[in-house]
Amino acid sequence: MSDGFMSLDVLAVGLLLAGVLSASIATIARRRSKLTISPSETLDSPLLPASDVEMWLSPVQHSVQLLRVALVGDTDVAIELLAVAGRDLCDMLENLGPFTAILDDVRDNLRKIQQSPFRPEGVDQLRALLEAECAQKVHRKPGRLHDKSAATGLVWSCRFIRFWEQVCRLSLEHRAGDHGKEQAVPFRRFIEGAYVKVLLPHNGWISEQSFRIALNGIPQDWRWQKLSHTEDAFWEDCAEWVEAMHSVTARAEAMLTELNLKDESKSI
Repeated sequence: MSDGFMSLDVLAVGLLLAGVLSASIATIARRRSKLTISPSETLDSPLLPASDVEMWLSPVQHSVQLLRVALVGDTDVAIELLAVAGRDLCDMLENLGPFTAILDDVRDNLRKIQQSPFRPEGVDQLRALLEAECAQKVHRKPGRLHDKSAATGLVWSCRFIRFWEQVCRLSLEHRAGDHGKEQAVPFRRFIEGAYVKVLLPHNGWISEQSFRIALNGIPQDWRWQKLSHTEDAFWEDCAEWVEAMHSVTARAEAMLTELNLKDESKSI
């Protein structure tokens, strides 16, 4: 990695920490007024004393802050911070079900964005990278992007984030319904519904069958206990999660559309 990219990594980490810490102050204050847990209660996090639970930033809150920090100005996204937020999302979802195969693909696509062979030195934002690939004429077939390009990685990364956003939206809508708070919120059903709407149109036969097999191992209902200490806090965080994911994908997809970067190919 060049010295330019090394200095960028240092800057990215600094910005990331500053953004997460400052943004979490309001979140922690909000939690203080709503969350009361006895020091004698057992918590899922072995690294956190029960007495310090009020200062705990949940995995979803952490993901929200990472996604927000990746936003640059009004329209752009920071490449390195997007990669950090994407990998964090993958790591979190591995605890919720057998998503290993699809998450490995997501990580590969995030690496395509970071490690595009067409990325000029010093470029640290998505728009400049996508424009550089277009200027180098790397996409030679109409409706088909170069497989190793950042554009390809971004297209598939956005599809996955939109898939997860849809899972959360369907779950929130269910919980807001007449009996949503009286019964467990379905997880497997909404995973399947989001897959059919967002990912299936872009998946080939093998990819679809792999998903169907994995679906059988996904829990029937949300296991929110892995992500929060209270159910109400989790769903409140989930609403912010949806907003943060949408902010990132809306910007990224607007750039792809503006630059006419379309990929009509399907996975295997």
